[in-house]
Amino acid sequence: MPDGDWKQRYAALRLREIKHRFTYKKINDRMAQALLRYKTCENKKNMRQIAREIDLCRRFWRCYPLHYFRYNHYREQSRLSDIELRDYIPDFFFYTLFLPHYDGDEYAPLLEDKVVADSLFRSLDIPTPRSLGAIVRGRLYDGCFSPETAEAVTEEAAASGAGKIFVKPAYGSGGHGIIVFTRDEEGCYRDKNGGELGGFLSRDVLRGDYILQAGLVQHRSLSAVYPNSVNTFRIATENIGGSVRAVCSVIRFGCGGREVDNVCQGGIVLKVDGSTGKTADFGITETGEKYSAHPDTGFRFSRFSNGGWEAVLRFALDCAAKLPWFTYLGWDIALTGAGPVAIEANLGFGLDLFQVAHGGLREAFRIGDPDYYWKYAGKRAELPCRRKEIL
Repeated sequence: MPDGDWKQRYAALRLREIKHRFTYKKINDRMAQALLRYKTCENKKNMRQIAREIDLCRRFWRCYPLHYFRYNHYREQSRLSDIELRDYIPDFFFYTLFLPHYDGDEYAPLLEDKVVADSLFRSLDIPTPRSLGAIVRGRLYDGCFSPETAEAVTEEAAASGAGKIFVKPAYGSGGHGIIVFTRDEEGCYRDKNGGELGGFLSRDVLRGDYILQAGLVQHRSLSAVYPNSVNTFRIATENIGGSVRAVCSVIRFGCGGREVDNVCQGGIVLKVDGSTGKTADFGITETGEKYSAHPDTGFRFSRFSNGGWEAVLRFALDCAAKLPWFTYLGWDIALTGAGPVAIEANLGFGLDLFQVAHGGLREAFRIGDPDYYWKYAGKRAELPCRRKEIL
């Protein structure tokens, strides 16, 4: 029988889960949109079946399955079996119980701050986009962290010959806050509003930290699908005691003329079979809309040739092995003509990005009995170890 301390931890978790259930839609726009889709849906299953399926998931995961609405399981055309329904991992379980069981916060700043992460990657010989400089606490530095002027950094950008310069917030996520400067015919870099790179860097007060990176030229096979953004592979890796594997993988494509491929900004996801590299014949959005062809270019996804998959997969595994401080990472990897390049590695990576494409990922993450994580909540796994909860 669990001791008193465990009972207190469990009670605190239950309260936290209840709070999450009622507040998540207020702090997460995508969840709010999912619940709105449910309310306005005209082709729902009957309410008795919806209630039974919700209860099935709740009993298994010990938390309310908000993801049931996120993945549109209430729709009449959703014909998942009970086993398939249970395989979808709830957000609360994944981010509050599962990931914290293996990774704490002590090393998080190494990856959460893009400026720090870039330096770390370069020190480990992990190829990244060329760094042209950084803004830290309002001061401008060159790519080697020597204080520099805006004119000098602008000249360095021009000398790089890059078609685009990406200015990324150090703590940005989802592609938000990124400013893209495109090289014009005169060799000047301007953003979508006509502002010059030099003018941006010359501001007396720059709030927040940024990293400046030269844009990549992606492999022609990816550019053929959608040329406006660098379309990246998102690969979730697991590193337990030096044993590294890829858990699941997708390719993200930008959409609507946007210069980023993030799904939360209208991007499209293409499922990748990790063992063969074969991609799905359709792309899917975070709301579940399916496309047999890219809506902007008309490129049919069934024609996509994922010839660079072996190199990308090997690259992701090698990169994960160089970061033994982290068990689970979500890698954003670009494929260029010269090979793969790591854009970034994410700690609390988007689970929905994978599950909307692959379906439930309980088996992929080797989650056997969810009660194991409730029982040992607040206690870190001792790694390397034999996963007792593995199927």
